[in-house]
Amino acid sequence: MKFLFWNIHKNNNIYNKIACLAVNEDIDVLMLAEFNGKPSELLLELNKDKIRYNYFPDEFCDKIHVFVTSPKLISAIYDSPRYTVKSIVSPIIGESINLVILHYQSNDLTKTDKPFLYN
Repeated sequence: MKFLFWNIHKNNNIYNKIACLAVNEDIDVLMLAEFNGKPSELLLELNKDKIRYNYFPDEFCDKIHVFVTSPKLISAIYDSPRYTVKSIVSPIIGESINLVILHYQSNDLTKTDKPFLYN
C-alpha cells in the first residue's frame, strides 16, 4: 500500500497537481491537511480518467481529509479535531493496521492563542 500525506496549506486551486501525483504514484490512501475545498470537486479530478478514489469523511476531524482507493478496507477508530485514527486491512500482511493521521497546531499562533505553553 502507498500512503501520501500532504499539507496543502489551504492551496485549494491545485486539484490537478494533487490528482496527478496521487494517480501517477498509484497512492492508495491520500491524506490532505488544511484542505478547505470541496471533496466532491477533488474527486472529479482524481477520477477524471478512471474511478479510483472515494472520499472517507470524518465527523469530527476537519483538519484532515482522507481519500482511499478501497473504502471497504478502511474504518474509523477515533476522530478528533486535529487527528484521526483509522483501521486499514493490509493486503500485504492480511491483517488490520492502525493509521494515525495528525495535524499539529500551527506555530503562527499568538501567545494568547496558546496560553498553556507559557507560564
